[in-house]
Amino acid sequence: MANDKNFKIKNGLSAAQYLQTTGTSSSQAEPNYIGNPSYDSKSFSASGQTSNTQGITFKTDGTVMYILSASDDRVYQYTLSTAWDVSTASYASIFYSFSGLGILPTAIEFKPDGTKMFISGTNGTIYGYNLSTAWNVSTASSDTNFSPSEVSNIAGFAFKSDGTKLYIQINAVFYQYTVGTAWNVSTASYDSVTKDFSSTQDATITDLILSSDGFSMSSASNALESIEQFKMSTAYDLSTASYEGSYPISESSGVNSVTFGSSGTKMYVVVSSETIYQYTVGTTVVTLDLSTGSYLSKTLSTDTTFAFSNPPASGTAMGFVLSVTGDGSTVAWPNNVKWGLGITPSAPASGDKNIYTFVTTDGGASYYGKLAGSGMA
Repeated sequence: MANDKNFKIKNGLSAAQYLQTTGTSSSQAEPNYIGNPSYDSKSFSASGQTSNTQGITFKTDGTVMYILSASDDRVYQYTLSTAWDVSTASYASIFYSFSGLGILPTAIEFKPDGTKMFISGTNGTIYGYNLSTAWNVSTASSDTNFSPSEVSNIAGFAFKSDGTKLYIQINAVFYQYTVGTAWNVSTASYDSVTKDFSSTQDATITDLILSSDGFSMSSASNALESIEQFKMSTAYDLSTASYEGSYPISESSGVNSVTFGSSGTKMYVVVSSETIYQYTVGTTVVTLDLSTGSYLSKTLSTDTTFAFSNPPASGTAMGFVLSVTGDGSTVAWPNNVKWGLGITPSAPASGDKNIYTFVTTDGGASYYGKLAGSGMA
């Protein structure tokens, strides 16, 4: 489907009203959305330092990159002369060795201020480190560890942005923990929340990445050579997670690791050849404030999520219509419209393939409808 259709969103239909008051709308980038990616034709090879990369992450400003090497049990540090541009990376001749642990490392993450580093292993432990100089891994020293009883192996992990929640992944099963003292993994306790996608998804996905807004989780599938994505309808609540879609990596064979830039609009994928490939990702979010109006028209140039904010109080029905102008015969409904986070649209009326309607009575949430172009399967 072409992305140049005009969308109109209207509410009030549940009460047989048709209000056309123009509401307040705003736009932003939805972080870590993989449905509309494009390869930047930029890459970097870490083969000079490692032959088995199992993790990748960046300093929050994009000027430093870290590679977790399983071939020699080290974290290697690189400098980017242009922030977030991997083609400008160069080895900083800085590393940290954790060879004494005797583990196969799987994933790496930093506290946002660069003073703590975390590494997971196939022995089911997350190891914490203090950095006396922020973002310099050569200054790392051992801190507290965490070995959850729920798993014997950790393929990936991620923290909530404030360090109070921890998410652990082994294959396609995810676990949620509360961290009593932020960023101190030894204070983590199981929330009794587990989400198992192993019956429907690749059972060998690794490297859990959590978006900055807490709604999106992404993992790498070596077997499928793709990036898999999951969505949570309530931010940071694993119990609300569902499978969103997949993006195949065609630039090379084998996918070991994935991460995103701080804004969520850049994606970095490590493949089996120890090369990091860079992509531009993300979709536009357009929000209509229902407290100020009920009508919005938008011309699309990229994948777009429509969010409805400030619905009426719980128990009061609110109806919406999403209409697409254009040749209905060329619109492949419903495959190119992805819905989530609180709404289920009805099927389009017979002979009128460009209209969806739906009603919600949940008064406290935002409601999303996403036009996904050709990127998301």
